[in-house]
Amino acid sequence: FSFASGPTLTSGSSYSLAVWFKGSYVTAVYYSSGSSSQSWYARPSYTGVFSSGPYTSLYRYCQESIVYSIYCTVGSSSSPTPTVKPTSTPTPTPTATQTPSSPASSFGQTVKGSLSAGQPAGGMVSSRFVCSSGGVASSISVYLKNPGGYSDTVKCAIYSESSKMLVASTVEKTIS
Repeated sequence: FSFASGPTLTSGSSYSLAVWFKGSYVTAVYYSSGSSSQSWYARPSYTGVFSSGPYTSLYRYCQESIVYSIYCTVGSSSSPTPTVKPTSTPTPTPTATQTPSSPASSFGQTVKGSLSAGQPAGGMVSSRFVCSSGGVASSISVYLKNPGGYSDTVKCAIYSESSKMLVASTVEKTIS
């Protein structure tokens, strides 16, 4: 799930990575055992627009001790850096060149869990993780299972753990 405009995440900060389902028990999300209150779920009506927060006020919010198989890919953004290139004229002209970017890194649960649970209409699940390397988030990946023959609309988001507020959401996808 990609972002229309990737948010900048801070290294060492905690975020909730969330996935929201429109359909009714059609699509399942993989998970495994986690630590106490590592995850949460809620059951707001699916509108396709994530609540700006706080996520703790969402309908039927509850904490869980599992970890969902969801992770975020982050890469350092490359930015133009002005450099001076000598020319035959007396005044050098600054030009922009790209600064090499760091390779992408991921944070979250990158391994597919051994268990899965179908999600009800409006089901939203999320796990909390610490961002290991700051930069611009490019996508959220989540391990889903769809029995086939059915389709479901799914969308992902990032919430800040310090404020419980929405950071950014991905584009919506139809899973079939």
